[in-house]
Amino acid sequence: MSVNTLEVRQFLANAPWDAVEEAIHEQSLMYTTRSLVDIGFDPCEEICSAVERAMQVCNYNGLPLIDHFKPIYVSDNDAHTVHKEWKLSRLAYMLVMLNGASNNPMAGRLQYEVLKVYLQKSDED
Repeated sequence: MSVNTLEVRQFLANAPWDAVEEAIHEQSLMYTTRSLVDIGFDPCEEICSAVERAMQVCNYNGLPLIDHFKPIYVSDNDAHTVHKEWKLSRLAYMLVMLNGASNNPMAGRLQYEVLKVYLQKSDED
């Protein structure tokens, strides 16, 4: 299989712009699932389930997942392992927190607070 010289030139010409575009896009992904571990979320099961449910919410509402979720891979040199984490937009981060296990104090508190604000606003209408 031969390499098309024109395709190579186009790829090389677009590569810097693709990197700039990706960097701009990543600025909106300011949160990580790592921070959820620090506030009591189980790093494996609870976070994975919550991310999946948050993605379903975004899909249901027509929001492009690429705008809100980006998988990243983090190595642990001491354990010689690599694990998956997520970079999240603010919306995705809050959806993941809302979809945490109800026995998680932080998730339960957020679920309660969101519902309380919603009910207050509906009472005002």
